[in-house]
Amino acid sequence: MSPRLSPEGWAVLVKWVSAAALLLGLAYLWWPKGDASLVDADAKRRQERQLEKQIELTKRSLAELEAKINRRVYAMAPDQVGPKALATVEQLAKRCGLALSSFRPQKAVQSEGLEQLGFAANVSGPFPDVVRFIRLLEAEGSRLAVVSAQFNAGDQGIGDVSATVGVVAFAQAPNNGGKGEDRKARLAAGRVVGGGQ
Repeated sequence: MSPRLSPEGWAVLVKWVSAAALLLGLAYLWWPKGDASLVDADAKRRQERQLEKQIELTKRSLAELEAKINRRVYAMAPDQVGPKALATVEQLAKRCGLALSSFRPQKAVQSEGLEQLGFAANVSGPFPDVVRFIRLLEAEGSRLAVVSAQFNAGDQGIGDVSATVGVVAFAQAPNNGGKGEDRKARLAAGRVVGGGQ
């Protein structure tokens, strides 16, 4: 036969079970546990370091691009660029043995703090020399960029061509947006050059 608990025994048993549950609950609250926020903080630090590396790489790339752009941009007023571009084109045409018959300004375009000044140069001579002239205009260190080239058969003999080469130069845009005196100066700076070389 199994012994039966008296009502007083049940009361004592319930008290002990309640006390044990209360102690277990308090122990759970005070027991040190692994902090999930520390794991999150480590992941955040790793992510921050990766982002900082990406930012640094982007800054370096931006600095390299700005340096490349600055090598191509004339550090002078747009009205002073025409004569410099003309001098460069004349020098390269002479170096390639070509005749420069004209150098005309085209419409200037402003964008993002830069002014794009277009010019059309007409040269004539042997086809390989004209191609060499275009390559020299595009060479590293040149501040001019070739945007178009149109070839026509020349009058001087076999192998000679005349070419209209479109080039652009970049300058810092004026603060007043290129109106008034700046526009007049640009038009005066880009006058037509007659005769050949």
